[in-house]
Amino acid sequence: MLIFFSCTFSQAIFSGYSNVNSALTLENLEGAFYAQGFSKFPDSDFMALGLQAADVTNLKSIATTEQTHVTTLTTAIAGAGFKPVQPCTYNFGFTTAAAMVATAGNLENIGVSAYAALPRQIGPHANPSAGTLEQLPWFRCLQS
Repeated sequence: MLIFFSCTFSQAIFSGYSNVNSALTLENLEGAFYAQGFSKFPDSDFMALGLQAADVTNLKSIATTEQTHVTTLTTAIAGAGFKPVQPCTYNFGFTTAAAMVATAGNLENIGVSAYAALPRQIGPHANPSAGTLEQLPWFRCLQS
């Protein structure tokens, strides 16, 4: 998988929230990936791969979920008084719906790995009263 991107990251690093900004960076990447793919390829291209209409709908629901993650993290970071990272400009390089679907699998695996490691990275900087990622239903789904 080859993805080219460019962006300017804020130099503000803050305890605990730098990890959340890292999560936001990943969510921005995933959100842009699905938005670009679904704007580039019609449903018929995915169905030509053997996907059923329900499969395409499920893929598109992942795109919606990724945008929800972006909104949620951006709101939480800003609400805590910090500056959320801005999305980058991405060139995913896929030229077919098949390449997009293959890349989606790889990208989701990267996302799951990153979120699985996040609680260990936050470590002593975590605010116990704020809970943990493991308590969030969408995080538990990623781990199953």
